[in-house]
Amino acid sequence: MASEDGWLTLGSTNEAQYGGTGVSEASGGRRGAGTSSRGGSRVGSGLGGAATGSNFSQGLTSDAGTENTYERQFKPSFANYSQYIFSVLAAVISAKEIWRFPYTILGHDSGVFILIYIIFTLSIGIPIIYLEIIIGARFKLGALKAFWRMDARASGIGVSHLLLSFLLLIYQPMIMVWALYYMWMSFSWTLPWNTCVPVGNILSECCIEDSSTYHWFQNVLNVSTGMLDTKPTHQTHLVICYMVTWLLTFLCLLRGLRIGAYISYFTVTIPLIILPVLLFGVLTLDGALTGLQAFMTPNPESVFKVSFPILLLDTVGQILNTCGVTIGILMTFKARSKNVGYPTFEALLIGFCNMLMSLLSGLILYAIIGHHMVTKRRPKEEMFASRGASIVFTAFADIFSHLYLPNLWSFLFYLSLVMITLDSMYGQVNAIALCLMEVGGFAYIPYTTLVMIVILLSALSGLPFVMGNGVYMFEELDGTGSVIIAVLAMIEVTYVSWMYGIDRLDEELQRRTGLKMNDVWKFFLKWFIPFILFAILISGLTVSVIELPHYMRYVGCKQEGYKGMKGSKTWFKKTNLGVGEILIKTASIILMVLPVPFFIWYFWHAQAARDDMMESRAASRASRPTSRNSTGVSRPPSSRPPNLPRPPSTRERAFSDSELERARPATAPPGLRRNDGYERFE
Repeated sequence: MASEDGWLTLGSTNEAQYGGTGVSEASGGRRGAGTSSRGGSRVGSGLGGAATGSNFSQGLTSDAGTENTYERQFKPSFANYSQYIFSVLAAVISAKEIWRFPYTILGHDSGVFILIYIIFTLSIGIPIIYLEIIIGARFKLGALKAFWRMDARASGIGVSHLLLSFLLLIYQPMIMVWALYYMWMSFSWTLPWNTCVPVGNILSECCIEDSSTYHWFQNVLNVSTGMLDTKPTHQTHLVICYMVTWLLTFLCLLRGLRIGAYISYFTVTIPLIILPVLLFGVLTLDGALTGLQAFMTPNPESVFKVSFPILLLDTVGQILNTCGVTIGILMTFKARSKNVGYPTFEALLIGFCNMLMSLLSGLILYAIIGHHMVTKRRPKEEMFASRGASIVFTAFADIFSHLYLPNLWSFLFYLSLVMITLDSMYGQVNAIALCLMEVGGFAYIPYTTLVMIVILLSALSGLPFVMGNGVYMFEELDGTGSVIIAVLAMIEVTYVSWMYGIDRLDEELQRRTGLKMNDVWKFFLKWFIPFILFAILISGLTVSVIELPHYMRYVGCKQEGYKGMKGSKTWFKKTNLGVGEILIKTASIILMVLPVPFFIWYFWHAQAARDDMMESRAASRASRPTSRNSTGVSRPPSSRPPNLPRPPSTRERAFSDSELERARPATAPPGLRRNDGYERFE
């Protein structure tokens, strides 16, 4: 940012050296923003405050650790680089790596899927992560304000980021709700999903065949007969777990951004320890190696199938779903870091941690499949036909009874699932709250109050998911969200690379932070990702429409139907979506993407109206009669007397010339330079 006295602040290093917030754009203040110091008033903080020149100079030389009440309430940030790293990993590594990756593999050839997954993670996922990190480092703003700084017409991209983050906050907490219930039931003497309880002296044949699936759908969910059937309207045990879920989220954010960062030290490392240990335990079972062999063996014939575009679309959706892109987390958290850091290292770390968690979950699932294929002699298509998060509460839950100390294994696994989901909720709530704090009247609302408002709205909006059809709505929203993320990622990369200019962003990043983008990043962001995403979206959506959208409805086992329905060998029946359900999915996609064209139209129209107004003013000014003053110079008539001095500006009222000279350092401090043509931010 360029201050009015001619100095330009380069990044957050100066904030640490010159008084916490410094005279930088990173502080979020307006032009001419000053600093804050202990016991002093804030100068030009963007809230309309003014101060004396002595306080201004005091801010330039105050201690690096100084932080007043204003900073804690209205401008929270991470204390150090490690807090930022762990917070980003906690927010990005979500439960989708554990439950979404395995069930996505089951619908395709696992070997081909894994190969394409690794290639696309390196060529699509990690470059987009890097792009969002450097945008946050360049502008030191969240997603909403960063795109507005690029161009007001691009504000819709930031708005879509926040809307998508809010959509994820509505349905994703259900993973934690179900995991909390299973974690609590792990304290039972015998795991309830491994035993069958007679109902009226009658033992269910479905429970005997597969007790974990029977318990999940009929006892835990009490699932309805279809997506439009809302009965039962609520279930007490799920409502209680739902309230506990949001209460834990609020407690993690109650004391500010940094307390959540400290919690992430444990919630990131514990799951990374539990999953490898669980994999080692599962590998000791009979047939586990057979499943791993099936997991790693590709079938080249699947490349030539009609469903191959859907495989590509599912792969891209899985990668972008688990990388934390297009939901504002990466930009917002980078903007709240006081260090420039190492964007390349951060992007590679996030990408490889996501890949590691996903592959671990896939290995565990296929080891379980191999064990069941050997012991029960059933193909995987009959064992795990369910979609979505159900696979974590059926396949994973069933295997614990075959391990030593099953209650302990169950508790640790679902504890890690609770921690990972809590981390992702922490990141999404922060992404929304911190972005809103940079906009308009939200800047006057304290951080904790804004977090409480976001949590309350999200909790009320997600209540329908505890009903009987909640699991069906969960699966459909998850599939819709993957398409939305892919569309927004394509729009974001295309705009930054081609319209704003990837070379321009690189030049500004060098001026701001001293970092330089590698040509490899530029190539993927400009020439590979926009075109490959467009091709995958068009082909995948076309094939999906031809095959008709559908969902898997639970009908019970073949021997015993569920709620009067005819059972199936796979326990599920393929059911096509109705017209109303398809319209709802289409409307949700349009709603998430609509801000992009709307803001383009609005600001384009506003600019045209402004140009017309300026032209009319110029024409009116040229047509007005002129008069001559005492010096004989022509001037337009004015209502103000000619000898009345110009009123002082806000800056002149706050500081006299002498005070400004005293406040300005004699030589440019480290990290400051003269404003030699660099753009001035208003």
